[in-house]
Amino acid sequence: MLVILLNMATMSIEHYDEPQQLTDVLHYINTVFIAVFTLECVIKLIGLRWYYFRQPWNVFDFIVVIISILGNVLDCSRCVLTFTEARPLPARPHNYLKVSNI
Repeated sequence: MLVILLNMATMSIEHYDEPQQLTDVLHYINTVFIAVFTLECVIKLIGLRWYYFRQPWNVFDFIVVIISILGNVLDCSRCVLTFTEARPLPARPHNYLKVSNI
């Protein structure tokens, strides 16, 4: 419970126009929390096996952990390819069928 409260406290520190150093520190702290929650999930999965998925709170925790991992991996501010670098596909000419009188 203490880890959850600490995680909420660090998330509440984030604000608009924050310094880059604070953003980096919060990112690393968030990564540590994700690792702790992932470890908890793995330990419960090993201990409970398939019974783990029969309890709704465990399923919720599992989904939150998976989404957190994906969010951390796909963090848009750290992606190599940003939206400004992406190029739209070239427009394809319209090929209309010509219908003639038969």
